[in-house]
Amino acid sequence: MLRAFFISVEGNILVMKSIWKRNLMMLWFSQLLVMAGFDAMNPFVPIVLKTGLGLNDAASQAFFISMYNACAWLGYGFSNPLWGWLGDRYGMKPMLLRGTFLTAIFWPLMAYTTSPWLFVFLRFATAFLAGTTAASQMMIARTAPMERQGYAQGILSTAIWGGSVLGNLLGGMLLTNHTYHIVFWSCGIMYLIAGISILFTEDAGEKRIPAQTTAPSAPQTGRRFAPFRLAAPVWIMLALFLLMGIIRRTELPFLALRVEEFVPAGKSAYWTGIFSAVSSIGAMLSGVILGHAVDKIHFRKLLPPVLVFTALFLGIQANCRSIPIFAVARMLMFFSAGAIQPLLQKWLATVAPRNQRGISFGLSTTGMAIGGLFASTIGGLLMLHFESGGVFWGAAALTLISVFIYIPCLVAVERMHNAKTETSFTN
Repeated sequence: MLRAFFISVEGNILVMKSIWKRNLMMLWFSQLLVMAGFDAMNPFVPIVLKTGLGLNDAASQAFFISMYNACAWLGYGFSNPLWGWLGDRYGMKPMLLRGTFLTAIFWPLMAYTTSPWLFVFLRFATAFLAGTTAASQMMIARTAPMERQGYAQGILSTAIWGGSVLGNLLGGMLLTNHTYHIVFWSCGIMYLIAGISILFTEDAGEKRIPAQTTAPSAPQTGRRFAPFRLAAPVWIMLALFLLMGIIRRTELPFLALRVEEFVPAGKSAYWTGIFSAVSSIGAMLSGVILGHAVDKIHFRKLLPPVLVFTALFLGIQANCRSIPIFAVARMLMFFSAGAIQPLLQKWLATVAPRNQRGISFGLSTTGMAIGGLFASTIGGLLMLHFESGGVFWGAAALTLISVFIYIPCLVAVERMHNAKTETSFTN
């Protein structure tokens, strides 16, 4: 009987090994297509609003670009906790199938809208129904062995940024040579194929449900309101994620309008795709190089130069009219700023208790979405009063100001964490 038990355990381990590798391969392919589909259209929305929906004056463009991005972040911020909660109960595979197949329908529908408000509403719907990147990361976390988590998540991230590069280039070329309807249909087709690849995954990981810590008769309200019982350092970190959402997203929706000011007439879509692809390459390099530096260099030494250089390269883009210089500044800006998120994630994982990390990381995503909502409003106001160059100058100023927020807050978080660790050690 004992021999049969060990044979069964060994068989289950071998099955799990094959499952997580197959999952990683299928999820990598799925996320490559999802991000390619998304970034084939998203950077070119200002061009669609102008040429397809007839918004020719600067005020209307600024307003609806801001509304488009604000509603996207609003939908994503509201839905992310809901899909995470359902994923814990029913598995991540149904969440991935929902996100890919439904958005595969809504993207092509956006090509046939004649009202800017309906266009904005459909963007809200796609954002609300999506959430596939977070679900993919969670499925990997549930099925991959703990000793291979870093490797698996790193491989998955290459699909995200690689898909972004592919989408930027594909969208720019399609929009240059065809109507934007073809681009929206391409987005839908890529999401559809991504959903089909999810059918070959298996969400076989153990569900991480907290152990019962109270008597069966005790009230269970603690679980329901668990997010409100997070420690002060965690709340500070969540606020810093919100700030990151602001400084990283202020100028992004207005890239196409900035590019239109200095590239040859009729080539703005093509060059917007090139610049967006270059940005993604910078972010990929940052993940490899600065992601490693986050583990080796203290935030007091690493974060100030990261933010200062990010602001510097934003300022160069605000005043630049040279295509090569703009491309280099864009890539270096994304390379520098790429260190912010892994640094914040490292400290959030450090201060959040193990049984609250899921809630904490879920709320960090919502915080970034709320930050993106604020960024859309700020960017729209800057565009309205100072045009596209002013949006980039404003983003640079916000990034510089954030140095004086990030460092004191992280110092406070570190101090509280050290005090708690010393108290626990003493007891």
